[in-house]
Amino acid sequence: MVEARERRSKRRRQFLAAAVVSVLLLVFLLPTVRSNSKTSALKDCPKENSTLPRKTSFASAPAQNLDISKAYTAFICTDVGTVKVALNAEKAPTTVNNFVFLARNHFYNGLTFHRVVKDFVVQGGDPKGDGSGGPGYSIKDELPPSASSYIAGSLAMANSGPNTSGSQFFIVLSDNSAKSLSAPSYSLFGQVITGMDVVKKIESDGGTGSAGKPTKVHKMTRVVIQESTLTSANTVGSTTTSSISSTTSTRK
Repeated sequence: MVEARERRSKRRRQFLAAAVVSVLLLVFLLPTVRSNSKTSALKDCPKENSTLPRKTSFASAPAQNLDISKAYTAFICTDVGTVKVALNAEKAPTTVNNFVFLARNHFYNGLTFHRVVKDFVVQGGDPKGDGSGGPGYSIKDELPPSASSYIAGSLAMANSGPNTSGSQFFIVLSDNSAKSLSAPSYSLFGQVITGMDVVKKIESDGGTGSAGKPTKVHKMTRVVIQESTLTSANTVGSTTTSSISSTTSTRK
């Protein structure tokens, strides 16, 4: 009997020791796993190249400051990877100027993709996170000639009516979903070059119905703008770039 009790007591001590070791491993390893996951998501994201302080509200729309001799590329860095977008400053100069302005003021840092409708759009850029917010001003529309201009990977401004775009934008998820945009009602200003797999990861956690409340909310860590010399290879309208607009029930 004594030997049996001692064996049981020894097994309990061994179990407790193993449990303590497991807890300690979790405490020390979880931060490393999270750090590695974050590092992996940002591995293709350029470093910040703007020294302006972060600002999320403005009294008026920005002055037009684009350099027409430059091509503009946006890196939308998210918690699941980076989306590289060619911006179409030729066909949507006001919209691109606005997007570049907001990005360089770090407006998008930490904002969520609050509306994710599967097989339709991924939408973000609202400082309120509910589809009702904006930067404090609106800009004019720069609409494409027809709805057929919207394709998979199109980047467009969300709006709540004509000339109400502000900071919210969306990415069209597929050519099929582009067909839901039956009219050229949204400013088309960019095209995804690389990173549609990242957009699809965000889509996978999307909701149902037009509200598109995601089951898991993803966010932008930052949006970085890079300039390069304008050439025929990076001119919007070539095979590597194109511009886009917003979506029917989207808000500014």
